[in-house]
Amino acid sequence: TFDISYADYNNNWFGLIFSQQMLGDAVVFTTGHSHDRVDAALYSYDINGRRTSNVVYDASVVWTEIERTSTNGIRVVYQASLANTPWDSSTTSILFNEAIGSGIDMAYHTSRTTNAYTAALVPVTPAPVVALP
Repeated sequence: TFDISYADYNNNWFGLIFSQQMLGDAVVFTTGHSHDRVDAALYSYDINGRRTSNVVYDASVVWTEIERTSTNGIRVVYQASLANTPWDSSTTSILFNEAIGSGIDMAYHTSRTTNAYTAALVPVTPAPVVALP
């Protein structure tokens, strides 16, 4: 589950890139490339180069929206199956950079972090299933 808050949201894309070099796996809140025209949501991408054309949608990871609020910016909560992500149950932290665009369509970023962040992962134990008579 990703719970992302972005105070300066102004109908623009934002994303997390899971590498120090800004290449590789990423999740981006966007409508996709201008020719995609999908609903604004969180999508997985593979970043294979420095051009926008090298940012490729990864359809193998489906993110399900749990919550979206737009008071004082935006807060989105999305969930995906761990099996469809680059991580597994032994992952204890994730290194990432953030990038921000000027519009909601995927385009070259207008700002990004220069230092990577690390987020600790908290294991979630599913609630027990109780069968009622």
